[in-house]
Amino acid sequence: MIPRYTREEMGHIWSERNEFDTMLLVETLASEAQAELGVIPKEAAKAIREKGNFDVERIHEIEKETNHDIISFVTAVGEYVGP
Repeated sequence: MIPRYTREEMGHIWSERNEFDTMLLVETLASEAQAELGVIPKEAAKAIREKGNFDVERIHEIEKETNHDIISFVTAVGEYVGP
C-alpha cells in the first residue's frame, strides 16, 4: 500500500505486523483446538498462548535462509515459545 494514498486504519489492516499478528492468532487457536482433540499436549497450547510472540526483523532474517515465509514465521515464534 502506498502510504500517501492510504488511510491510517486501512494501512494498519494491510500492514506486515498485522498479518503476522493474525497468523499468530490463527496458530494459537488451532493449537488450542488440537489440544482439545488430544492431538497435541494441552501444555503446548498453553505455552503458545502465553509465550507466543515474534520479531518481524527476525522473521526476515530466517526467511533469507529458508526462502519460505511460513517456515520463517513459525521458527521465529518457536524461539519465544521454546521446545
